[in-house]
Amino acid sequence: MLNANKVILALTCLCFAAGIALSVPFPFEPQREGHAEALPEQPPPSPKEVVPEVEPLATQLENLFSSVAKEVKPAVVAIVAKKAGQTGKSSEELTVSQKALQRSFGSGFLIDPKGFILTNHHLVEGAGALDVTLADGRNVPGRTVRSDFTHDIALVKIELENLPVARLGDSDGVEVGQWILAIGHPFGLLQTVSAGIVGALGRSDLSLLGYENFIQTDASINPGNSGGALIDFNGTLIGINTAIIAPSGGNVGIGFAIPAKIAKGIVTQLIEFGGVKRGVLGVMITTVTPALAEALDLDVENGALINQVVEDSAAQAAGLQAGDVVIAVDGAPIDSAGDLRNRIGLKRVDDDVHLNIIRDGEQKTINAKVGEPGA
Repeated sequence: MLNANKVILALTCLCFAAGIALSVPFPFEPQREGHAEALPEQPPPSPKEVVPEVEPLATQLENLFSSVAKEVKPAVVAIVAKKAGQTGKSSEELTVSQKALQRSFGSGFLIDPKGFILTNHHLVEGAGALDVTLADGRNVPGRTVRSDFTHDIALVKIELENLPVARLGDSDGVEVGQWILAIGHPFGLLQTVSAGIVGALGRSDLSLLGYENFIQTDASINPGNSGGALIDFNGTLIGINTAIIAPSGGNVGIGFAIPAKIAKGIVTQLIEFGGVKRGVLGVMITTVTPALAEALDLDVENGALINQVVEDSAAQAAGLQAGDVVIAVDGAPIDSAGDLRNRIGLKRVDDDVHLNIIRDGEQKTINAKVGEPGA
């Protein structure tokens, strides 16, 4: 009997414990309706990101070309140089071709709001009168203020103020292959824009000017573009369109522009002195070629060989000697005799100049002062 009572008591305790266990929900038991805990509010789905539409590269280039042209064109002018009286006939007696020969069509660009224009000397040389047409259509007389034939640069003045101007850039930063625009008035066609690239730098020995250091371009340059603007894609002027190689009289893709840095230096002297005071060293020089280098056993590929030093010259005072090879001026490499002549000719009298030379196989630095012609 006692054993039966123990069994009954054990079963009772087991059922009681089971009841308690069954009354507690398991972690994975779903909540009943009305007893569910509120779930944290989920953020709304983010809207799909809108990717900005990218213009095609061709459209970007097109916009760049047009924006640069639009910025610079207001400063570019047309110039007609009248050279009457060459035939001895009245205007009524002249044929159309004869009248055309009495006028030189060209271009220029404003560099000062008070009406100063930069152009080519060969355009205004010998002109009795100048007619200047602005981009807005106004036509006014002009006059040549100063001119330098050896660099083919002239300064023209018109009596107007508050005019748009072109920004003269640093032509030393120009690279072969970069895009450029040429703006001018070829064949009298006003405000014409053409595009191309820089084909070469430092072109000299072309027998076009006394001092040559041209930027070469394949942008279309024709008669009437002379004096016009060559600009980069920053809208700055890097050169003055000056000459073309034209076997048939028209453009064949080889044009030349005077670098802006040279033009700025010349204009500064024209305004300050009324002319250009070119410096000299007082040496006779020859371009170093591979054949010359081999014949003279020179350990250089480029440079200017000094054949003779003029007595009492700046070169003699600095200690330069015949046989020295000049390979750099103020750190800039010298490629030819013409290059050295241009570099020195653009400096002012009494300017300091640092020359890197090769003498007896050793490199030396010579400090000199630029001399005056005939001194």
